[in-house]
Amino acid sequence: RRPSAAAAAAPGGERGCDPERRFDCAERAVKATYDPARDRWDLTLINVAVEAAFAQGSMRTAHHMRDLTAPESQDRFVLKLSLDPAAATQSQHYFDDAKMQMVAQTYADEYNSLGPPKRVEFIAAYVLQLVDRPGRPHCAAERFVPGEYVKYNNNWD
Repeated sequence: RRPSAAAAAAPGGERGCDPERRFDCAERAVKATYDPARDRWDLTLINVAVEAAFAQGSMRTAHHMRDLTAPESQDRFVLKLSLDPAAATQSQHYFDDAKMQMVAQTYADEYNSLGPPKRVEFIAAYVLQLVDRPGRPHCAAERFVPGEYVKYNNNWD
């Protein structure tokens, strides 16, 4: 369920909405997308709706998110928000991780052009700044991939 157009345009923060309800709250975010071909970041102001966390790791919580400015068939994402509020305002590691993922995809594209028996693909990664929240935290976002997720590593080793 998508919020109404009026709700999508409303600023976040103290919005009088219930974040425990699915996609009931809309807020503004700046989406940073890395373009490896031009070695630059493209910034776009978008409206998002973020659910309460559905999972928690040692460093971040994971939230279903909808990009309310994207076509409905392309609007589902997973947002990863730091458990440490200080880390969420220190954005460099988010930008480094997203850039690494996008550069890795350029190598995967080159490999895939050789016609391998199995193709390699990296999920596009973005950096979001939730501008209506206190401290304007940064977070990571990736397209939602349906299915069961099994994690084979951790953030410490």
